[in-house]
Amino acid sequence: MDGMSDIHAPSSSPSFIRNGLISSVYGGAVAVLTENEVVSAIGSSSVMDGLVVGDRITLDLIGEPARIMSVEPRRTELARTRSEGGSRHHKQRQVIAANVDTAVIVATATRPDFDLELVDRYIILCRAAEIEPVLCLNKVDLTDVRHPILEVYRTQGLTVFETSPKTGHGLDDLRKAIRGKMAILLGKSGVGKSSLVNALMPHANVKTQTISERTQQGQHTTTRSDIHVWETGSFLIDTPGIRLLDVSHLDEDDVGRGFPDILHLAQNCRFADCRHKTEPGCAVKKALEDGILADYRWESYQRI
Repeated sequence: MDGMSDIHAPSSSPSFIRNGLISSVYGGAVAVLTENEVVSAIGSSSVMDGLVVGDRITLDLIGEPARIMSVEPRRTELARTRSEGGSRHHKQRQVIAANVDTAVIVATATRPDFDLELVDRYIILCRAAEIEPVLCLNKVDLTDVRHPILEVYRTQGLTVFETSPKTGHGLDDLRKAIRGKMAILLGKSGVGKSSLVNALMPHANVKTQTISERTQQGQHTTTRSDIHVWETGSFLIDTPGIRLLDVSHLDEDDVGRGFPDILHLAQNCRFADCRHKTEPGCAVKKALEDGILADYRWESYQRI
């Protein structure tokens, strides 16, 4: 397959042994990108358990389906919280993708409205996993209005791209940012992730849908995560849209990494263990009262 020159047979190995990259997971098998093709593969239960898109594996091509021999250690793991049985006491860490370099958090200027809290949750997940987050504000051709949080993000070192698959605005800059990397698109349904894939890689031909006019919510066009190869060493993972993102497997320090402005203010609180609610001498509450810290920023932090 074009762009797969970095996936090859291990040195000094038989010709039927290949390195591969998990491109999608379905049922009891996986699709694997090899140097020249995409093959279906299975493995023992211990090997198959927990495989995700982005895992790098060694493959035995004799027989159909091919057999997974081993899984390489992961450089990074992007994970969310998965609830079991609806109980807050039965939550597990669920890995979404492996070996990701950059996460492109896709939000919209409008239709659907910009979802501040969901963006903050994704930023937290990425920083906790040591994965570079960037924000892609999509559908900017529909409105000139921008949420003021964008400038806050920029001052905190978060790269913000403004894009429009319809007009092509901003796409070249986004391509440059993810070239030569394993990148993943994250965001809720309807923000245009599939349209972005098609605009960045016209040969991908990913199915798209319009959002519901009644609810302004997107339909679940993408139902599973898939890797697209767009040039040598450049990979793009398209993921299903979500509306709620649970990050409760993380601790307060991880959450704080998504709010460096609030952490900076908290250093001046009278008490080291200040919860920024009713304690006297709270620098965070003072910043809220003085308009230094925006209400929307504080509300997102509190909810998360």
